[in-house]
Amino acid sequence: GPVGQAQMRSPIGLVLDAARHWLYFSDSGNHRIRKLQNGVVTTLAGGDYGFADGPAATARFNGPTGLTLDAQGRVLVADSMNQRVRPVTSEG
Repeated sequence: GPVGQAQMRSPIGLVLDAARHWLYFSDSGNHRIRKLQNGVVTTLAGGDYGFADGPAATARFNGPTGLTLDAQGRVLVADSMNQRVRPVTSEG
């Protein structure tokens, strides 16, 4: 929802997609990857903690921290408690 109403726990990593004017960030305490666009925060991927690859609604992270973008525009996530680096597309 609106940035002032979004429920976050331990936002940590930030990366700016300057071409799209989107800010991605790790909501580590909620085990989610979020996107801020035009003052609205949405969940790009994640939910309950765990480990699962797949579409946004079923993907699971455990304490995601750092983020960066690769040459294809994917968000690379340091999924710290799962000890992996995982890609997420801009669509989740």
